[in-house]
Amino acid sequence: MPARRSRIRIVKITYSNGITLDALVLRHDDYELRAIAPGGEDVLSFTRVNGTWFSADLEVVGIDFGWQRRLPAHAPTVADCICPKELAAQLVTSLITGGEPQTQELDGVYVFGPAGTRVLVSAAELRM
Repeated sequence: MPARRSRIRIVKITYSNGITLDALVLRHDDYELRAIAPGGEDVLSFTRVNGTWFSADLEVVGIDFGWQRRLPAHAPTVADCICPKELAAQLVTSLITGGEPQTQELDGVYVFGPAGTRVLVSAAELRM
């Protein structure tokens, strides 16, 4: 039989006078909770009746089970999803080539044209 992995579970208890404390859960089911507060000497007992938790003194308390809380998922903004064009081009190239860097072999040379712009002259044109 596999060993059960124990988890430390903490609950936040809020009394009707506003006092709150965190307590370590000793035993918990749908209708009963036993816990102990740090530095406390006595076990705290709570009973649930019709969805409301009561202390041993019949005081209404709020019990917040932190492990049951659902945090809202972070929705990314448009700014979170935008990257520079150069990075996007590198990533796309990396995907196409399987991550291998591509080396481009030059089949010619660049020269300056009459207007001062760069023009590629192919190796075939140079041999003529």
